[in-house]
Amino acid sequence: MPLIFLLSTAIAIFFAVHVVRTGREMYWLFILLVFPFLGSVVYALAIYLPSLRNSAQAHKVKENLIRAVDPGRDVREARERLMDVPSVQNRLKLAQTLLAAGDHAEAEEHFTAMLTGLHADDPDILLGLAEAQLGNGKPAAALDSLTRLRAAHPDYQSAEGHLTYARALDELDRGPEAEREYRALADYYPGVEPLCRLALLLGRTGRQAEGQELFKDVQQRLSRAPSHVRARQKEWLDLARQNLARGGAA
Repeated sequence: MPLIFLLSTAIAIFFAVHVVRTGREMYWLFILLVFPFLGSVVYALAIYLPSLRNSAQAHKVKENLIRAVDPGRDVREARERLMDVPSVQNRLKLAQTLLAAGDHAEAEEHFTAMLTGLHADDPDILLGLAEAQLGNGKPAAALDSLTRLRAAHPDYQSAEGHLTYARALDELDRGPEAEREYRALADYYPGVEPLCRLALLLGRTGRQAEGQELFKDVQQRLSRAPSHVRARQKEWLDLARQNLARGGAA
C-alpha cells in the first residue's frame, strides 16, 4: 500500500505541474491533491491524453509512422491534388515531394516544365531544378540553374541552394572552389553536412589529417547536442564515426 500511495502521489504531482504550466483551471489542483489516484485518472482521460493527441510532437510521430507504413503516400496525394487542380502551385508541390522521395528524374521534368511565362525565373522552381539536376547526375546543369537564379534574384538567400552549389563544384572536381563554399557554409548551415562533405573532399585530395580533424569536430559537436539533434544528424554522425574508425576520410 505505501508504494501505491507514493506512486499515485508522484503521478498527481506530475499532473499538477502540467496544470500550472498549461494554465488549466486551478480546481484541478484541488482534485489532484485531495484525491491523487482518482484525480490523476480523471485528469489523464479528460485533459492530458487529448492534449498529447493534438500536440505538434504527437502529430509528427503520427506522420512518421504513416510514412513508414505507406512510403508513397505523400507523392500519391500530391499527384491527386495536381490532377484535381492542375495549378503551378500543385505542380511545384509534387516536384518538391518527388525530390524529397529521391525521384530526381521526374522531379526535374516537373521543375523544367514550370519555367515558363511568369514563372520563367521563379527562385523556388530554379532551386528545386538545380537540386533535382544534381541528384540526377548533372552537376554542370545544376550550376547553370543556380547561376540563372542568382542573376534573376541577386538578393535571394538559401542555405540549401548554397550547399547544392558547393556540391556541384565538388562533383565537377573544382576542389578549391568547393572547399571555399563548404567552409563558408559551415559558419551558418543548420547541420554538419558541409563539414562532413569538406572532410571527404580533403581526404580525396591527400589531406587526410585535416579531414580527420573535421570528423572529430563533428563527432564532438553532436555528442554534446540534444538527442533530437543527434537523431536528425544521424547520417552524418555515422559517417564521421566510420571514417574515424577507419583512420582516414573516404
